[in-house]
Amino acid sequence: MRNGVRSDEEAFKLANEVYEQLLAGIEMVDLVNQYSDDTESIENEGRYENVEIINLVPEFSDGY
Repeated sequence: MRNGVRSDEEAFKLANEVYEQLLAGIEMVDLVNQYSDDTESIENEGRYENVEIINLVPEFSDGY
């Protein structure tokens, strides 16, 4: 859904599907290319470069 809005239920379902694929060994870059709504992430193969951890939202920074 590159240009639309998902409901919370749809987003949760998709996140779980992607997570299961990641656990099954699908490469992160392939999942980013298939599912990401963030065009910059697609261009960077899912990597955030030149971003300081302090500038991330807690959901991301707490994972470090």
